[in-house]
Amino acid sequence: AFCLMENKQFCAILKYQRLSTKESDMPKRTKLKEEIMFAAAVVEKRLAQHFKVHLGLLAMVLSF
Repeated sequence: AFCLMENKQFCAILKYQRLSTKESDMPKRTKLKEEIMFAAAVVEKRLAQHFKVHLGLLAMVLSF
């Protein structure tokens, strides 16, 4: 997925979608990786909180 930004055809599609797009506007592999890792960390925190709450409720129900 990170190599996709170096694919000429993919970049052409991005430019076609927005004609004012310049080469310098295209995200580089490092930026793309940073954005994906940040989004994954946010989701991981949300899931941990979700399961913490639900597992806590489950433990309360099973203890009765």
